[in-house]
Amino acid sequence: MTYTRKPDPVFFRAERTFFRRREQTPTYTWAQQNFRIVTGPLKGKFWTPSVIPYASDIMEWFDRPYVRKLFICAPSQTGKTTIAYACIAAALCRRPGPAGVGMPDEAAVNRIFDEKLIPHFKTSPALRRLLLDSYLAMQKQEVRLKDGSRVYGLWAGSESRMSSVSLQYLLIDEEDAYEKPASITSMEERTIAFAHTSKILRFSKPRGIDEESRIWQDMQSESQVILEPHARCPVCGTLQKMELENIHVRNDERNPKKILGERLGYYKCIQCSSQWNDKVRDNAIAAGGCFTSKKYNRPSVVGFHIPSWNSPFVSLSKVMADYFRAHAAGPSALQRFDNNHKAVPGQTVVTEQTEEQLKNLIVPDLSPQVVPKDAIALTFSADTQKDYFYYSIWAHAMDPRKDWVIDAGIVGNFAELEEMIFKSRFRRDGTDDDMVSIWRAAVDTGGGEGFRWEMTRTQQVYQWLLRQPPGVVFGTKGKSRKEPGVHVKFKPRQKFPDGRAMKYGLKLYFIDTGAFKDELFWRLSDESTEPILFHGEISRQYFKQILAERKVVKKGKEVWKKVRADNHWLDCAVGHLAMTHWQWSPSLQTMALQIKSKSSVPAKKKKKANPYTNGQNPFAGQR
Repeated sequence: MTYTRKPDPVFFRAERTFFRRREQTPTYTWAQQNFRIVTGPLKGKFWTPSVIPYASDIMEWFDRPYVRKLFICAPSQTGKTTIAYACIAAALCRRPGPAGVGMPDEAAVNRIFDEKLIPHFKTSPALRRLLLDSYLAMQKQEVRLKDGSRVYGLWAGSESRMSSVSLQYLLIDEEDAYEKPASITSMEERTIAFAHTSKILRFSKPRGIDEESRIWQDMQSESQVILEPHARCPVCGTLQKMELENIHVRNDERNPKKILGERLGYYKCIQCSSQWNDKVRDNAIAAGGCFTSKKYNRPSVVGFHIPSWNSPFVSLSKVMADYFRAHAAGPSALQRFDNNHKAVPGQTVVTEQTEEQLKNLIVPDLSPQVVPKDAIALTFSADTQKDYFYYSIWAHAMDPRKDWVIDAGIVGNFAELEEMIFKSRFRRDGTDDDMVSIWRAAVDTGGGEGFRWEMTRTQQVYQWLLRQPPGVVFGTKGKSRKEPGVHVKFKPRQKFPDGRAMKYGLKLYFIDTGAFKDELFWRLSDESTEPILFHGEISRQYFKQILAERKVVKKGKEVWKKVRADNHWLDCAVGHLAMTHWQWSPSLQTMALQIKSKSSVPAKKKKKANPYTNGQNPFAGQR
């Protein structure tokens, strides 16, 4: 019996393209050959290993077939976004499939597609070959591939868009900025159909405290291993994890501007004490690698924790300049330093100070309404009530910074308030005739609805403020929404609360009350180098009101909670700190510099009188 051999199947070109064996090039190698940088100073150039030394370890772990999810917890300027996009691009070339890119909102999706994703496809021949041969291939929120799969743009709140989509690859970018953290779970559920081949990359800077940072919580709870960059000392060869306490400043400098301007930061080797500048640090990181002390066989979830000082884009001097700025500014700035440099959640600050601790800040020899010798200015802050005002007066010194509470009390009406601000004079300590007046005043524009037969209290305050001479007294109001880094912000108000137009308008200052309460309690603590002191006869009632609120963690967020009904002098204290903050212009710092510059100018010598004319012009009155 003879058998006839069937002829070899003839494939069409599209079928040969579909069934051909694809090159399984490692991501690290593929990125060097095909991946171009599309933003920043290296735009248009191929990605090079020297740019981000720890990228090779992240890419190598991403390529391992048993790894399903990677976390990259790192601050800005560490290259985490570039690494993530290179990983997904290489995976699409090896094995095309549906992919998703998650962002905090729709506007961010549109921006990332326009600025990064579509340019990556345009500039890489390997990625261009994957595109559908149609003008519809690259759209505003979607990229279509030849094999029928797509790259989708996803955002928090787009559950309806995600409901019928299955994803093989998923990027989740800056998840701690999402307003709806539950959207992250919804995005990850889209990969269930590809349980054995999916790859998820979640990369973000941690934000807020531990309870607020989703990426930190999930990385700690889900990762079987967490790796961190290690540097190898070029002098002694010691492999070490770079810690913040080993970063120093030359000449023990503490001025952030000088540290950054003169590049005074350096790292000290834990073994041989050799000093690394930024260039040596870069070489040491490149010679090291990412390691973990924990052993785990074939982990499916891996985390990478990368503090900023491991990045070649962040100078050691920048780290230390920000460190000293944060310590000078208080708890909120320290929390941001933890987020932006340590890449960890900020520490929870819970205020638990007592009256006994505040009594240690009393200056027994300082009498009420007396200005200390070092003070350069006085501020007046008033908290508006239904028919009266709580007020306090602080004296301020700069270089070093120090404040004194020299008076606190109650005034009954607007006439008394005006008298206190514009006509009060306070004697300087140690003198008989050196009198100091109020430099700046702030009046809270709240105070409730007023009595039924009157206009609202806010409207009364507005009308009173409009009658005052400019440049001394200002209206304030607490900000309803936090703006990172913005503690004081003014807005012109053109209408009264009842809708009537103002003739000239009112300059109203909005202040971040939570941030200033953080600063207040830090400066009242034992750790502060910028104390707030009290005159010798300060009342116990004043201390009770200052301690009328406590910082607690509620639903994962830090909030200030009232523990006593009366907190009016605490609100006054917030007003004083706002008036002396550098964002309130002109600032107290500027005033201090002007005083210092004037005192350093030598006095002009008087001309000697002509003995023949007795100091008079003999030609006066003559032509």
